[in-house]
Amino acid sequence: MIGARGFRLSEDERFEMKAALEIAHGNKDYSLGLKLRSVLAAGDGRRQREVATVFNVPLRTLEWWIQRSRSGGIPGLLNGPYPGKASRLSAEQKSELALIIEDGPEARGLDTRVWTAPVVADVVAQTGE
Repeated sequence: MIGARGFRLSEDERFEMKAALEIAHGNKDYSLGLKLRSVLAAGDGRRQREVATVFNVPLRTLEWWIQRSRSGGIPGLLNGPYPGKASRLSAEQKSELALIIEDGPEARGLDTRVWTAPVVADVVAQTGE
């Protein structure tokens, strides 16, 4: 619900957020707690700039949290999972790499007994050539 001073939460939304806030505090999820407290304060009709200042968060971040709570409810405020960058390897290349890793670095003639990220990256680069 949008009011004259910004957006407002319904009583049901406020009740759910307060219950989620108690759970977040019990779980020591301070990130979610901050998001919920900020959205609750903005949902009381306070100016978003004021809320952002009080909670020491950028205004754009607060706006994003409000948008996420609107579109996804409380689950929209949860962190992650973060998908990361898309793999540039095909399924076939991933299967080949899995076999290489399973065989171990010594099977590739490498001077190490442990796979490290740089060693794997070198193997991937050499395999792709």
